[in-house]
Amino acid sequence: MRLNVFIFLIIIIQVGCIEKNQRNFAKKSNNVVKEIDNYPPLIDSLGFRSKYDKTKWFLYCRYCDEKVLFTEQSKIDTSITFASLDLKFDTLIIKNNLCEMNFRFYFKDSLCDYRLVENRLLWGCVFQVDNDSIIKFSGRTNARYFQFESEKPEASRFQNLSHPDVINYINANKDKLNPWFREEAVIRGVIR
Repeated sequence: MRLNVFIFLIIIIQVGCIEKNQRNFAKKSNNVVKEIDNYPPLIDSLGFRSKYDKTKWFLYCRYCDEKVLFTEQSKIDTSITFASLDLKFDTLIIKNNLCEMNFRFYFKDSLCDYRLVENRLLWGCVFQVDNDSIIKFSGRTNARYFQFESEKPEASRFQNLSHPDVINYINANKDKLNPWFREEAVIRGVIR
């Protein structure tokens, strides 16, 4: 009787391990593991995953080919671009039916100084609470919010994240991209 119980327990444990491995395998797409459940609890509880992904994707696309400027004393490779850095959730502000979501770039767990970026205006996106379309951008100047109007949206990386410069950079540097950015590029069909 004890032998039967022991064998039964071993079978249950093995089935559990197999199911866990199958779930992990299901998260893979083109050899990249999807960070399916890596959303901050606040984002999950409000149902803002789409806004989170759109903001993160926007910031990576906007700054992907810009080099991070480090001090000479740091002796850090000067060819590092924002596309390879970690982009971490920073703040969520909800006010007057607007949702502002901000992120920060990190290099090896150290916050990057935005003063070292040539076009350092933006760090997030603003949405209406009940809509996933970006309506403006948040930054760190006195103006705080920016809207970019253009007669030719295809010419602006703010209005066209599929800008040829962005697509070409992503494809030419796909092995250097941050894992989240690379995976999102694969999911969105940007990486060929």
